[in-house]
Amino acid sequence: MAFDSSSLIAERYARALFALGRQKDALAPLLADVQALSAWMKENAAFRRAVKSPVIDAGIKAKALDAVLQKAGAHALTRQFVRRLSLNNRLNLLPLIAGAFAALARAESGELAAQVISAKPLTEAQISAITKALHQATGKQVKIETSVDKRLLGGLKVQIGSTLLDASLSGKLTRLGKALKQAA
Repeated sequence: MAFDSSSLIAERYARALFALGRQKDALAPLLADVQALSAWMKENAAFRRAVKSPVIDAGIKAKALDAVLQKAGAHALTRQFVRRLSLNNRLNLLPLIAGAFAALARAESGELAAQVISAKPLTEAQISAITKALHQATGKQVKIETSVDKRLLGGLKVQIGSTLLDASLSGKLTRLGKALKQAA
């Protein structure tokens, strides 16, 4: 998997926060805070614009975010970390940092993350069956994130780390088309 410079920078920040969180025995609250901030950034267009705005001074952003985080009950390390991100003009990397931090936390606990993409929303029973099958295949606890991509036509794709299992109808049709072209 190729990384761009933003991903590499985000990984470094995540590793630094993870090391500090482990040292201070604060991984769980840091994970919750970082994921909540990342979700807020993804869902709130006004927040995204403010974070990315070059017009707003980094120091002002840091103070405003610190006040919000303090009121929300965020861990002191989260507040310090977000302040550093703001002063370094790296707040836009928060979703990438959150993803990298969550991956480090899962690795620490022996849990794997699986992205399951299906043609239509999965039922709880289907998610449970997929989770059980992945647990049996890997021998590890698996946390599943689901999403829908109607272009799959049917079936699903499962990605764990850099491994992709494509059991979608569109994937099967693509492979069949390639096989027919090679046979011709």
